[in-house]
Parts: sequence; structure tokens; C-alpha cells
Amino acid sequence: MYVFFFINYRKNNKRTLELWWSGLPPSIRGKVWQLAIENKLKITHQMYQEYVAKAKQKLHEAQLRRKRLKVNNQETCDCDSDNVKFDVTKEEKKAKTDERADEKPRLSIPRNLSEQNLKSHSTESGPKKCCSKSNPNLLDYSDECSMELIQLDIARTFPHLCIFQPGGPYFDVLHELLAAYVCYRPDIGYIQGMSFIAAVLILNMEAPQAFVCFANLLDGPVLRAAFTRDGNTMQRLWQAYGLVARRSVPALESLLGRLAPELYLLEWLYTAFAKAMPLDAACRIWDLFLRDGGTFLFAAAVGILHLYQDELKDMDFITAAQFLTKLPEDLDTEALFRSISTVSLSVDGMTFEELVSCCELDTLDEDVTVRL
Repeated sequence: MYVFFFINYRKNNKRTLELWWSGLPPSIRGKVWQLAIENKLKITHQMYQEYVAKAKQKLHEAQLRRKRLKVNNQETCDCDSDNVKFDVTKEEKKAKTDERADEKPRLSIPRNLSEQNLKSHSTESGPKKCCSKSNPNLLDYSDECSMELIQLDIARTFPHLCIFQPGGPYFDVLHELLAAYVCYRPDIGYIQGMSFIAAVLILNMEAPQAFVCFANLLDGPVLRAAFTRDGNTMQRLWQAYGLVARRSVPALESLLGRLAPELYLLEWLYTAFAKAMPLDAACRIWDLFLRDGGTFLFAAAVGILHLYQDELKDMDFITAAQFLTKLPEDLDTEALFRSISTVSLSVDGMTFEELVSCCELDTLDEDVTVRL
């Protein structure tokens, strides 16, 4: 079976396309995915091991820096405690309280932990915090040391499987892969959602192969635009997707006019549907995503709207967004693919790619042919 795919998947013959559509057998899915993704970036397994080693070194340096900072803060800490050996007057306490009240609120961990975002949260821009209440995000991380924050996301990755959480058999594997990617692409860093994409790959292949596929996947046009926050490209994609969705599911035209794609579609792209739906269904989506490219993600998105249009049409946009970001556990995969098969990404003879390229950033007219 594997040899059949190896020889024929590039030839797009009818039998091969049918097998892809019906779902790849789990026993060969990882091998076929590797062939479909290819390795245009020319990443070797040795390179992966080198990035893992570099990541571990950076993690070790970050941990040492954290310890030194903690010790230094303990030595200079002015916290009120039962062990204070000098008297503090009520006026001094009130002055300190007023001073702390004027401080800026602590910063939350950003979605994009790349160099630009981390530098924007420099500790030099605000007053220093007490060591017992210091925010780890305010430490002087370099772009590559942002990998230390990956652990916050891994615990939320497929929690029902209980294998990627701390102490689980794949926690270190997933952490190493994501940390290695931060070393490979420090300009991008780590962004929430990457852990799901990496985890799906790890479930289907060994870590070195998963890293090669992960890096090449994120270099594809759709995911690259999403993870690099290419605002212009993403807005064009939203506009084209909105037009296709309204044409394909007219019953939801009113809802789609109020439900911005960013409220649900962005997370679908960031995780390639791995978080929103049961894993088996997500892997079926991946089979076609890796065969047809990033545009299939939009076909799948419209297919989901088509499948659940009866439920969605009576929802307000907030309830609809919540429903779409976490689809029902009893999702019928075969019914979903029947809905996807009804979707056409072509509009007025234009492919989805052509539609994206011709749309304007502010709006996209229903009659797109006027711009041809």
C-alpha cells in the first residue's frame, strides 16, 4: 500500500485521489505526509539535533539568569513581611502602597514571542517589581530564550490524550521540537497554536521527520502569512473566504455579515483544525490539506459552515464563534466531507488564489469580475 502511494501520489490519477479523499490508513499516514510536504528547505536530521542542542543551551542559560535575578531581588527586596528587622511607619507603608498603585499593570504573555514582541516588553520601560510578584515575561529574554514559555502552551495540547502534558511520554519531544524551531526561526519565535501542529506530526512520525515537516509546513503561503502576521495577505484571505462562504452557504449570509472570520477562522488556521475538532477528523482534513495545499483549509472551513448551518443560523455571532472554535465531539466525519464536496472555491470562473489576488484590502465586491 505504501509503495502504491509512493509511486502514484504525484501523478494525480483517479484511484490515488479517491484513496486520499477517503482518508489515508493511519499505518502509512506519516510516511505519505512526508512525501506530500516535501523538504524544500533542505533541513537535515543533523540540523535538527543541532537546533535541539542549541535550544537546551539557551534554556539552561535562561534558567541560570532567572535564578540570579531571584537571588538579586531577594537581597534588595523591600517587601513587607513578618521577618522585617526594622520598623516601618504607617506613613511609609502608605507611601509605598500609593507608589505601587501608580505602577502600570503587569503585561500578559504575548501570542507572538518573537524578538520584536519581547523587546516591546522590556523591563527598562517600567518600575521594577518586588521579587515575590515579578512577572517572568518581564525578564530580559532574547528572542531564542522565548522557548522557555512554550511549556505554558504544551500543557493545553490534546489534554485528553495525557501524553503531551508534563510527565507524559511526549512532553519533552514536543518541547524540544518547538524550541528547536525557535532557534531555527527566531524571527518568528513561538506562537500559540504551533504546539497543535507539531503534536499532530509527532503522533504520526519520529521527531526529526516531524521537525522537517513542521518547518516546511509553516513555510507554506497560508500558514506563513498567519504566523508572520502578514496583515495585508490575511485580510485578502478573509475577504475571499467571506465571499465564497456567502455563495456556498446562503442561509448564513446574515450571520457571516456580523461574524468576523478572525473570531474563529484564525484559530482554525493556527492549529490546522487540530484543536477545534476530534483528532481523527482533523487528520482527515490534514490528508487533503497536504495533498491540495493551504486553500483546502478554506474549503474545509466553508464545509463546516455548510454542515452546521441549521444550528448556526439561529445563533448570535458570539454564540456562533464559541460553537465554531470548539466543534461537537460527535462530529460526523463522513458528513463533513460530504459538505466539503459541495463547496466550490471558484467564483465567476476565478480560482481562490485569483480571488485573493484581485480583492481589495477594505472590501471585496460581490461582482468580482469588474476588476478583471
